[in-house]
Amino acid sequence: MNLTPRELEILQLLIGGHTNRQIAAAIGIRTTEVIDHIASLYRQLGAHDRESLIASWQRERVVGQ
Repeated sequence: MNLTPRELEILQLLIGGHTNRQIAAAIGIRTTEVIDHIASLYRQLGAHDRESLIASWQRERVVGQ
């Protein structure tokens, strides 16, 4: 799986518990762009919510090592 640098940045902020609005402010993009990136992450990691997204990412990292 090849996530973009922006997707990785957003994923790390999600793991940190940030809201979409906080993520947008932290990296200087619109909230709608954050939502689009998160939707892409959901598709790529087969997740349906933030909790399953984070769990899927953690599993992916373990398998990919």
